[in-house]
Amino acid sequence: DLGEPDTFTLSHPSGETASLTPPVARRPSQNPLKDPSERERLVNLESAMNKKVIGQDDAIKIVSRGLRNKSVNTSDPRSAAFLLLGRTGTGKTETGKAIAKERYGNEAKLIAFNMGDVKWEGDFNKIFGVNSGFSGSDKTSAFERFLQDNPEGGVIMFDEVGNMGGGNTSHAGSGGSGNTKTDLLMKFYQMIDEGKFRSPNTGKVYDLRNFSLVFTSNEGQEMTSAPTDDLSLSMWRDNNKLPKLMEMLKKQGWPEALLARLGSNITLYKPLIAEERVGIAKKLLEDTIEALKKQHGIKDIIVDPEFYRTVADSFFSHEQGARAMRNLSDGAITDLIAQALFDNYDFGRFQNATFEL
Repeated sequence: DLGEPDTFTLSHPSGETASLTPPVARRPSQNPLKDPSERERLVNLESAMNKKVIGQDDAIKIVSRGLRNKSVNTSDPRSAAFLLLGRTGTGKTETGKAIAKERYGNEAKLIAFNMGDVKWEGDFNKIFGVNSGFSGSDKTSAFERFLQDNPEGGVIMFDEVGNMGGGNTSHAGSGGSGNTKTDLLMKFYQMIDEGKFRSPNTGKVYDLRNFSLVFTSNEGQEMTSAPTDDLSLSMWRDNNKLPKLMEMLKKQGWPEALLARLGSNITLYKPLIAEERVGIAKKLLEDTIEALKKQHGIKDIIVDPEFYRTVADSFFSHEQGARAMRNLSDGAITDLIAQALFDNYDFGRFQNATFEL
């Protein structure tokens, strides 16, 4: 329950008045801890999410703690919100997927917006909706549609928020144009603080307390950049402290009010070291292999363990993170298996066939 919604008083020249209360999308309050299976899911969040996001135990601990704290006090109107910082390809997007799967039961309970494409307020409005009376106000925004389709909650990811406004910053009280990164970021403050979203074109109010808002940014990547794994880890350990991250973000134009609201849910993702890169290569290839086995009825596809290390050593880069390995898994590896399938396709025989890589 949202509590009492805002009420507006309309006055007529005759002196008569009328009260208008915008419609509110409501959902009955629930106590997740009453459900034993839900309680167990919350207790085991770290272990479940760490299987999906390799090498980021510290970040997953922070996210899991935030989700559990929210479930303990569902009457708190504020949304669970997280800011995940650091290099590309270290697992920030995978974390959003893991939250959707482990907290909401399905990765489909996630929508992602590329905020790096938001250069001015008009771009922002394309995501959240246009004020009534302006061109486009008759269309339901993708953001609002997701809220309508998932009243029980889900994950909303705002990727590359640090690049909004072209990265141009302003300071509070500077009288900016409203299109700077700082101005655009401040638009999220009320959404997180009140746990509500008011549709610009219909006035309908949505309860966001059951949603998890995940912000990602490459900001802070210089705080882990070094020529060796050991040096990178040392830098990360030294810099992954909330006061340092807050100070860095304020210099990058983040409003202090928004940072205060995000609070301890800000974390810097760890650079991936050699063994973790092998683990990611294994996970990516196994996901591809399992999908192909299921579709084509193949008994098994065996991979030489050294092949995973070769993939990690040859295709991982700190600039692209694990994305280069994912591209390999989705591309060259699938092509290799596809060639074997086309050359030997026999669905009945595949049920007893084993391929080796």
